Amino acid sequence: MAQTDASPSSPSLARVLGVVLIAGVVVQAAFVAMAVRATGRVDGFALRSVDGQEFMCLAQNLAQHGIFSQDDKSPFHPDTWRCPGYPLLLAGCVRLLGNGTIGPILVQQGLAVLSVGLLVSIASRWMSTRRAGVVGALWLLDPYRGYYALWILSVTWFVALLLLAVWIWQRGWKGTRSPWLAGALGAVVGLAVLTRPIGMVLVPVVVLGTLAGGGGTRHRLGRTLACLVGLSLLLGPWLIRNRLVAGRFALSHQTGTVLTYYKAAEIVLWAEDRANERYDEDAVHDVWDRFDQRLRERWSAQHGPLTPEARRDIAWPQVAWGRVRAVDPLLLDRQTLRVGLTVLAEHPVATASCWLWRCGSILTFPLGLAIWPPDAADALPFAGMLPNLSITSRRGLAALLAAPFVVLAIVAGCRAIVSIRSDRFAHVLACALPLLALLLATSPQLDPRFRVPMIPFLLLMAAIRGPRRLCRSKYL
Repeated sequence: MAQTDASPSSPSLARVLGVVLIAGVVVQAAFVAMAVRATGRVDGFALRSVDGQEFMCLAQNLAQHGIFSQDDKSPFHPDTWRCPGYPLLLAGCVRLLGNGTIGPILVQQGLAVLSVGLLVSIASRWMSTRRAGVVGALWLLDPYRGYYALWILSVTWFVALLLLAVWIWQRGWKGTRSPWLAGALGAVVGLAVLTRPIGMVLVPVVVLGTLAGGGGTRHRLGRTLACLVGLSLLLGPWLIRNRLVAGRFALSHQTGTVLTYYKAAEIVLWAEDRANERYDEDAVHDVWDRFDQRLRERWSAQHGPLTPEARRDIAWPQVAWGRVRAVDPLLLDRQTLRVGLTVLAEHPVATASCWLWRCGSILTFPLGLAIWPPDAADALPFAGMLPNLSITSRRGLAALLAAPFVVLAIVAGCRAIVSIRSDRFAHVLACALPLLALLLATSPQLDPRFRVPMIPFLLLMAAIRGPRRLCRSKYL
């Protein structure tokens, strides 16, 4: 995977990396300063999300008791709602830096800076080092990348793992060491899956990537087998643990919940021409109440009458936030998944149209909020960091924030099209496949934190030059 745009005048990679990493430290320090200014604390945004509170509880129990549980006292009920990839990182921070959230937030600033360095290193194999430095500098300017590094959320760690996987894959594309690198690649992808189960959509992409590399058939199959072994060594123990504590091989009991209570709920609102009510809690809970009823009926039909405790648990306050105890949560998740799939099958046109529209929407977020601002002020960008802005000002901010993402999506799309018949197409495809996998798995949800892992791939696609005969075009 040699450089494709190198020139004698290009600066060394070490020099470019040094400049970008220093700039990254400055940018992350600016985000921390903004958090202090808005909240009075470095970790003022750390626990703004329920997810963050759950992650910290798991981390503290891991660090203090060696138990993966969200309970605050004995007996500790084994947790199957979350996966251990991110809580293990937080547990290390707790053991080394204390029980608060300042340590993890500072560690995430470091990870955010190192991720930009990884992106520059990856880009330097496909373009000149100067161009790679520009890619890294542009990513530093992504406000959501810096903003979510201030939250106790798995986004920053997940992105770092994705970029590390791409970095390893580039170096294992061909060569005698590639089986060992392929094993490392599988292990890193496995850790990414344990950090965010949505990472499972990347497993077929990674397998395809190891098969498509250099070498003969035997070499490729050996590399792919090594990758699968590395993946299994990370995922296997967790699947066995859940089999022992909950009776089933599964990553978590989030799959059906996410599909039904988050994705299918969006589809129902879309089908009922109520998509503009997606930030209205009453509208969302109305849809969730209907899902509760269908889930109870399905459970009763297959497992007998519900006890009062089970009826209480099979309801959105417990199901949507993983607090089910009265029934088998992993078995309930299977039933929830089937309810969600049934809902999607009942609305095929709405499912397709909403999914595709939201794919475009998340790439250009927050454009939709600028054009059709919701009534809920918290839905507008950086509501916590800029608490004194009026709705009109936030709408203007949304437009300004959206413009670069719109341009990036258009440029990346154009690069992909014009590169189809060029020697750069393999590079574009290496970026496009993980991007599409993440995009389709995330839609129709519009939370901007889900887009953060996609931006590095968009930047790489946009920066890879098209065919030489088209490079002179002022548009390309």
